[in-house]
Amino acid sequence: MKMSELYRIIFEGNLAVIQWLQARGLLKTSMRCSERRCRAIMQLRIRTDSIDGYHWKCQSARCKKTKSIRVGSFFCNSNLSLGDVLQIIYCWSVGMSMSTTSTILDISQPTIADWYNLLREECSSKLLRLPQAEKMLGGAGQVVEIDDSLMIKRKYERGGVRQQHREWVFGMYDRTTKRGWIKFVPRRDEETLAHN
Repeated sequence: MKMSELYRIIFEGNLAVIQWLQARGLLKTSMRCSERRCRAIMQLRIRTDSIDGYHWKCQSARCKKTKSIRVGSFFCNSNLSLGDVLQIIYCWSVGMSMSTTSTILDISQPTIADWYNLLREECSSKLLRLPQAEKMLGGAGQVVEIDDSLMIKRKYERGGVRQQHREWVFGMYDRTTKRGWIKFVPRRDEETLAHN
């Protein structure tokens, strides 16, 4: 996706962003009321006091329960607009640094760091769940990139950052098929990597 396409969607308004996310399975396209006695189908309605501009509303005359459009999604714990989150995802996906993203979007660097970490974790988790057959890469005339990285899970405490957990990740990416995979490994020595 080009940045101009992203901004076209964002400038069209909240509904265009929501529909774009729904078309890609990132937001729900339908919702049922969670009230035990109701369970009616909810409809997407305008809500002017919401950052998203819309919410799910129960159509039952006796219920009228509402839910955020973010319920059960990747975006549910964020206070940023969906447009801002899309811009962060775009910047992360093109390899833009956190400081540049923070400056361009006028969003704090700690918030950008949280989102970059979440995106990295989501992608890693997805790749780790791939079946073994999908992890077969390469072949004659194909370029496969191989890399390893040390992942550090940090815990923030009063007075600074304390590193909690370190784990090595080994990954491969086939430039021809545009497929890749990663795996956590206990060490990054030749013997460990050769048998994984």
